[in-house]
Amino acid sequence: MEESKNKKYAGQIIDIARTDKRLSFTDLLQKIEDRHDTPFLNIFAPQSIYLATLFTFNEQESVTANIPLKDISLIARKTDFAEELIFQMSSDVQMIQENEEDGQDKPDPAFLPLRIGKLAGKAPGDLLLESPNVNETVAALKSQMEFLQKGVQKYPNNRQDIQSIAQALDYHAMGILNSCKPKTVQKVTPATSKTYVIYETPVKHQKRMEGGKNLCYSIKVTCVPAKKYPYHFEIMNCWAPLGTAKNGMKPVLMDQATEINRKDIDLTEEEWICAVDIMKNNIAEARHLWYPEMRTCDARNRWRNRNQ
Repeated sequence: MEESKNKKYAGQIIDIARTDKRLSFTDLLQKIEDRHDTPFLNIFAPQSIYLATLFTFNEQESVTANIPLKDISLIARKTDFAEELIFQMSSDVQMIQENEEDGQDKPDPAFLPLRIGKLAGKAPGDLLLESPNVNETVAALKSQMEFLQKGVQKYPNNRQDIQSIAQALDYHAMGILNSCKPKTVQKVTPATSKTYVIYETPVKHQKRMEGGKNLCYSIKVTCVPAKKYPYHFEIMNCWAPLGTAKNGMKPVLMDQATEINRKDIDLTEEEWICAVDIMKNNIAEARHLWYPEMRTCDARNRWRNRNQ
């Protein structure tokens, strides 16, 4: 009999699946006990974390990374900032559309930022004007246009990017691209095409060892507001030896690292915001559940200290 999911995936609070990969977060929260040697009102034991796991179906392998609870608040704040940029971008696009309907300063499609693919957030006209190798850029834009055309029936919004690329290539072929560049378009989304770091850790090590090397990991979350899938989530795993610094710290010697394995996934706004909210709410619920017990333990120790 197949094991039920509530047993097989016990502790899992988030699961984001694609056809080729899956991102999940597992609750590894623990309440403080006497052996932890930390104040009970901290509620959570020092080793409390969320375990992020990115699994690929084709390779049948996964990479993992720990997210300490203390990092969740900063992740949430930076996500809020990124969402403000995304909202601003959508407002700018709406304003452009309204201006078009009113016959006002209509931006040239060649200079509208692309929304999908590796070139997302950049206008094809600007790419051609700023490219050190125009032939390569032309080839890249044609390749992107062919890719978009294949999915246009399923994704009708692809037509906007196709039009932008085609217009830019036509202007370039006629030698009039620079003269067609509108002066006002640069104000549309100057900040939203940038990459913003939401969360990034140095390479850390775990206790697990093989052949004198520790299992190590890092995690990075970025946001490009102009993209259809704005959030990019990446985990790196490797095996590396540890050094010994003068202050007693044990830095990871990445120059001797082996079996470096990086996996990533792009997330929608809804997926990432939901994940962050669930982690925050899960911490709040656990704190609410354990607080009375921790409060009692703390009060007992306070009276014990007074009576000594």
